[in-house]
Amino acid sequence: MSSVNNKQQQSASGASQKHVGFSKGGEGEPQSMLAQYRAFFVGLDSWGALLKYELITSLFGIFPGGAGLLFRSKTYRTLFASMGRGVQWGTNISLRHAYKMHIGDKTAVDGDCMLCARGCDENGFHIGEGVIVSRCTYIQSKCGNIQIGDYCSIGVQCYISAVDDLRIGRNVLIAGQCYIGGGRYPMDRNGIPMKDQGAYSKGPIEIGDDVWIGAGVKILDNVTIGEGSIIGAGAVVTKDVAPYSIVGGVPAKVIGTRP
Repeated sequence: MSSVNNKQQQSASGASQKHVGFSKGGEGEPQSMLAQYRAFFVGLDSWGALLKYELITSLFGIFPGGAGLLFRSKTYRTLFASMGRGVQWGTNISLRHAYKMHIGDKTAVDGDCMLCARGCDENGFHIGEGVIVSRCTYIQSKCGNIQIGDYCSIGVQCYISAVDDLRIGRNVLIAGQCYIGGGRYPMDRNGIPMKDQGAYSKGPIEIGDDVWIGAGVKILDNVTIGEGSIIGAGAVVTKDVAPYSIVGGVPAKVIGTRP
């Protein structure tokens, strides 16, 4: 991961900003509704891939109990770029462009979650070994790659969104209802809705190993959080956090250090 010092050397003029645009569909002949559905959820130009996706997610995606858990562990692996041993899938999980995703051994994704790799490069979505993704959590790539390290724990109702690259280290604790992301919309043109002016990110998000992120924390773009840091509940992180710091507040400020 890049250091805090390296980021401080970036130009304050905005040269470090990464401008991105969210796709509104391809040009040329309009696609059928079914073709749009295939592009959005499956991402492969293959009706066979759509049929496999529909059969697997429809038949086994909502199947309850241990039988459903077993069926999903056996059948879902055919949708992914790679999936390790002992991966557990809850019910009613939404998968988008799963063919780009790599899931490590013994990872568990609880029910009503969404994993979306639409904005990733090929093979740009990695969740490591032994990761816990709790219920109703969304992990979404809009325009960047996502990497989540081994043995992380992500609490309920979190939203992790990559408008630029987003990297989370090993053994990171993320409590419930956190937001990690930060796409921005230009505000300098009147008469055009801000949502129609494109979007941009100031830079990637990097979270070091062994970080503890309290409940309800917001982490915005172009932020590096150093190894071993603690982010207090409800904090809004807009600037880099040095390793082994304790920060809290809105905006987050240093309130202590770890030994």
